[in-house]
Amino acid sequence: MAELKRVCPKCFMPLYGRVCSCGFVGAPGSDYAMALPNYVQLNERYILLQVIGAGGFGVTYKALDKVKRRICAVKEYMPVGVALRRYDGWIYPDVSEKAEIFAHGKNRFMEEAFFLQKLNAMPATATITDCFEENGTAYFVMEYVEGATIKQQVMRRGPFSLPDALNIVMSVALALHKIHTQAGMFHRDISPENIMLQANGNVKILDFGSAKLLSKQAHQNFTVVVKSGYAPPEQYSSTTPQGAYTDVYALASTFYYMVTGEKIPPALDRINGKEFVPLSRAIQCPGSISDTVDRALRLNRQERTANCGQFAKELYFSVGQSPSSVVQAKQPDVQKKQSKDASEVYLQINLKGKWRKETLQPNKMYCVGRNRRCDVVISGDMMLSNQHLYLYYDSGKKYFAIKDISRNGVTCNGQRLVREKFYYFRPGTEIKLAGVCEMTLIARS
Repeated sequence: MAELKRVCPKCFMPLYGRVCSCGFVGAPGSDYAMALPNYVQLNERYILLQVIGAGGFGVTYKALDKVKRRICAVKEYMPVGVALRRYDGWIYPDVSEKAEIFAHGKNRFMEEAFFLQKLNAMPATATITDCFEENGTAYFVMEYVEGATIKQQVMRRGPFSLPDALNIVMSVALALHKIHTQAGMFHRDISPENIMLQANGNVKILDFGSAKLLSKQAHQNFTVVVKSGYAPPEQYSSTTPQGAYTDVYALASTFYYMVTGEKIPPALDRINGKEFVPLSRAIQCPGSISDTVDRALRLNRQERTANCGQFAKELYFSVGQSPSSVVQAKQPDVQKKQSKDASEVYLQINLKGKWRKETLQPNKMYCVGRNRRCDVVISGDMMLSNQHLYLYYDSGKKYFAIKDISRNGVTCNGQRLVREKFYYFRPGTEIKLAGVCEMTLIARS
């Protein structure tokens, strides 16, 4: 096989050394010995610029897509301790006995690409654009996500404020719920390292290398994937059922880390009696939020919060409640009153002069968008995003909660809402989606 082809990312001519005749001066190579050199071209299209991550199973590069003239990320299957790389870039098992392990890992790597492709319509995940085989191994190309992970933020600035952490975690919980219910898969590796916060306020969920399909989980053995402090007890076994509740535990543990800067004890230590300090004692936190987190961290999966949608809902109801405002004895009266004064809740939607009414159920989270899988589907204009906003009517507090998750925005009285942030509106409020669709929020007693 010929030597590696290196290409100048400025003029796209062959690059010899670090300096090109066009004036481009390349950066020094990576310190990671198993990575490909900078400026190697893959698939006659992608010019590798630098290593941005390396783990036990692969290397991730920042790259230039010279066809679309944009930055992307290229992930390469390169398992440490299983394979070696030749001078020409070719990857091969270091001994023949590991050939089967290498092939199995390569299949799992391509399975990750398959999972990610199923999530391309979801704004909280990186979009995958290409996959191919070269150099004896596999690659996939995805959106380049800039930002800082939750772990990096905590390491640099200390714990998050409780309101900021709640806003981020509710966003992640709703995104995971969509991944569970629409893509039919669960992540299995949610942690502060795998949630990226972007400068524009968006949240991205990273690394689906351990993900599994929910539809098959009852009939499959699981690779044991454990991240200490974030993995629930069922992940320590290859045969115990796993599911959406597995991601709930990991996300609740991530939330705990965000606001305290401390991890909870590993699940096996907790089984043996080691306890964590409840949030209500670790920080200034309402007992209702602390109780919600405790339920999500139950060791028994059958007693744990069942799914991420439920976790987001419980956090939402906990916001603003103090321990003294939760009176157990009054709950039947409240429920009776709500039943008597049940509201008719609906949306009046106007798209291109065509009006329609969409009835809603109080206290239920809805996703509104162009995609047919949304709870409220508004089709007919490409300016609307596949998933445009989350909407919820709180029958107790009598207001609508709305979060914009779109590309082209949501406005109210001419003011654009900040993406990924909940806003609260009284019935009768008019909002506009992407400047093309009018929506009035109605609740009548």
